[in-house]
Amino acid sequence: MPPDSNPAPELSMPPTGDIDLLVGIRAAQDDVTAVFRAMVDAVANPGRVLQLPVSGDCVPAVVLPALAIADLRTPFIIVGDDDSRLARALARVSGAPFVHDITEARIVLVVDADAMDADVIWSLQVGTAHAPENGSTVIVGCRRLDVAVENQPGAILTTGPGAQDGRWFTADGVGRSTVVDLDRVNSGYPAGIDLYLVDGEGRLVALPRSNRLRYEGAA
Repeated sequence: MPPDSNPAPELSMPPTGDIDLLVGIRAAQDDVTAVFRAMVDAVANPGRVLQLPVSGDCVPAVVLPALAIADLRTPFIIVGDDDSRLARALARVSGAPFVHDITEARIVLVVDADAMDADVIWSLQVGTAHAPENGSTVIVGCRRLDVAVENQPGAILTTGPGAQDGRWFTADGVGRSTVVDLDRVNSGYPAGIDLYLVDGEGRLVALPRSNRLRYEGAA
């Protein structure tokens, strides 16, 4: 289902079932400085697998980068969140406005890589050469991130600033077609998107728009 087909959730009063998530995200705010530093380090070293501080079982690790950069001026959308609990909690804690049209979102949080299909990728805002800052920041939840080696099946190669000699990693849940589409979206640099991959253990990989991607293997 296209990400802009669901109405924006009501954000005024959190239902009882949202309380634990809301409290957990508020507690995770204590770690946002460390999270932001990890994000900066990751951007400086594209493709390197780093570790985020993990804030407990009730807050998915993929939420932490969004929490670190969300504010009143950064509309966000969540792709793959069926019940909107996460959107309500993140909006309440961060103050960032939730939108239901991906073309209006500056932060796109994809809670599961399986939801990162071609329709989502080609709906992302990429800005222009004169206004690259209008490109989206995209945060995608993966099953597992790990270091890889050249020619390893399923590995992804990133090359560019910060990874001039190339850096290999695996992102379980991110397949060839997704990698190809993401590389094409960023082919008009400096327009493009900045991508962060996060797995359930809080491992983090950054893929800035300045870098190119290649996928090894048939999947």
